[in-house]
Amino acid sequence: MVADNRPAGDAIGSVIRGCHGLIRNCTVAHNGSGVGVVKGGTTTIENCILYHGGGVRVDSGATVKVRYSNIQGGLEGILLLSEEDSNVNWGPGNINVDPYVVRVGDWFGELKGDYHLKSQAGRWNPMSETWVQDDVTSPCIDAGAPMSVIGHEPFPNGGRVNIGAYGGTPEASKSYFGEPVCETIVAGDINGDCRVNFEDFALMAAHWLRDENR
Repeated sequence: MVADNRPAGDAIGSVIRGCHGLIRNCTVAHNGSGVGVVKGGTTTIENCILYHGGGVRVDSGATVKVRYSNIQGGLEGILLLSEEDSNVNWGPGNINVDPYVVRVGDWFGELKGDYHLKSQAGRWNPMSETWVQDDVTSPCIDAGAPMSVIGHEPFPNGGRVNIGAYGGTPEASKSYFGEPVCETIVAGDINGDCRVNFEDFALMAAHWLRDENR
């Protein structure tokens, strides 16, 4: 989680600068700037939220690969410092929508941000340490790369990781299927919609014989 970082004086620098590698399941929000990839760098952004201030800047001679992420402004929102050799690989699963976080913070410390995703099925409230239900559900829930590990996401989790900082963790917001949350865990119900059907079989087949310990 990289959030609520204001500019230092008149200078606005990248919140994450010169990254060469993988940025996965991060939330970069409400900052003076966002992710900066410098010359010669190649960065992959996967299962991330970059919204409410702080996008992606790609320097001359740098490359960024974006997949299954919520980027404010979409592909057009990525700043290229050179039209000739600033490279963007815009992969599958990317969206440009309001992530419906609980609360965006401020730069003066008066309002602390809460970047958990809203869910009608339940999202974690760190203040009360309880699960609460919202009147909307974030489109970032169950929007991560299909083969990403779900990890410790609570049930129901849709069988697919959430994007953002809490995806794959015990504080991941729960999946909502348009009806009251199923309280019973049914054998074979992988995505948690209280039904055992082809969707569950497809999820199982996609991960068949996969060993995350290797």
